[in-house]
Amino acid sequence: MFEEHYEVIDGIRLHYVDEGSGPPILLVHGQPTWSYLYRKMIQPLVAAGYRCIAPDLMGFGLSDKPIDESAYTLRRHVELVTGLVDHLQIQGVTIVGQDWGGPIGLRYAIDHQDNVRSLVILNTLVRTTPVPLLFTLVFRNGGFSSFLIRKLDLFRKIAFRRGWPFRRPLEAGVLEQYRMPHPTAASPGG
Repeated sequence: MFEEHYEVIDGIRLHYVDEGSGPPILLVHGQPTWSYLYRKMIQPLVAAGYRCIAPDLMGFGLSDKPIDESAYTLRRHVELVTGLVDHLQIQGVTIVGQDWGGPIGLRYAIDHQDNVRSLVILNTLVRTTPVPLLFTLVFRNGGFSSFLIRKLDLFRKIAFRRGWPFRRPLEAGVLEQYRMPHPTAASPGG
């Protein structure tokens, strides 16, 4: 659908779409999706005179998928997105962040206020209070969440069941595109 681009940022090969010219829009996806999420937004934005850059976050889509779960931190995702923005010399960016892309985009904006033109934050969570201890014990540093996600394959089975989290029926082939980069439970990001 779009030309594929790859760049190695701090040892991680990131896939990204880079279409159009004009004011840049950085489209940052969340879980369990990848840049494919923005396939219907890119063409009209390009037609309106914008440059759209849609990276696949580490562990997602066509980007590298390190096996070590400790690699997947908010800070690391921000560092990689920052490295890509720097490498592509993107100036005056509008950031669109969906799901995990929200906190990643917000952290980038806080760290690089002089380079952010505007923010669009979609379907995300921003915590301003400390994370409860039970949440920390269950969902951080592998443990129970790793068991549910990697061993039982629950997240992938639930997330891609008949197109959830999508509320409308999907076009033919769309669900397969979302599943494609994460064929097994062991696939990071899946």
